[in-house]
Amino acid sequence: MENDPVNHPKHYSSPFETVPNECIDITQYLTFCLGNVVKYLWREGSKATEDNGYQDFKKAIWYFKRHCSLPMPFHFTGHEPTAQAVFSTKFKEPDAEKNYELFMRWRLIDFAFGESFWKEKNGEPWQYLMMEGFNKLHAHMVEKGKWPEETLFDE
Repeated sequence: MENDPVNHPKHYSSPFETVPNECIDITQYLTFCLGNVVKYLWREGSKATEDNGYQDFKKAIWYFKRHCSLPMPFHFTGHEPTAQAVFSTKFKEPDAEKNYELFMRWRLIDFAFGESFWKEKNGEPWQYLMMEGFNKLHAHMVEKGKWPEETLFDE
């Protein structure tokens, strides 16, 4: 797909090795804040920046925190199952051994779409699964020397 900065920005094309969908094909089914979590995870690392996508990663966390601070009725559009189905059908889970960073981004996006499905898993609420995923990706990138070490979430 050719880069068109208005209609088809390259950094919103699929980071996953599948059909050429754009981020909006999925996020249109989500609330504003959750859609932005996905948008910034989707494009993280695909814009030519010196920070290796760290600013986009931090924006995803900012919108995640904002989403979590809203009253529950504002968490859902009712179309999340559609987004989950489109995502899981078109974007297969990347191999963690081949590309851990892409795998973790995929995992976080999957968790974001599935808030209503992931509310409780092993006794952990959905937001803790997301926080754990953010922390794992961050720790990996810090270990690789790509991102600065810092605390992402207050205890």
